Amino acid sequence: MSNIYTLRPDALSQETVKCLGQLHTQAKRGLVVGFAFVAYVEGYGFIANAAGQALKDPNNTRGMLLALDDKLATHVTGQNL
Repeated sequence: MSNIYTLRPDALSQETVKCLGQLHTQAKRGLVVGFAFVAYVEGYGFIANAAGQALKDPNNTRGMLLALDDKLATHVTGQNL
């Protein structure tokens, strides 16, 4: 049976380099065991990928990405969905 994951608030920086540094520190401590992402690449477009547990458990990862979609939608609409 798969694990059930819960979306929790975080205190990650919204500045790119600082956020990646914070995730890197947590990954080195064994706290971040996988992630899925999109990244804007200047002059190239964007990339989308997954690593670690996010790649090994794509069903749960897709659900988590829907939570991200909802979170981003609140920025677009200005409303909590």
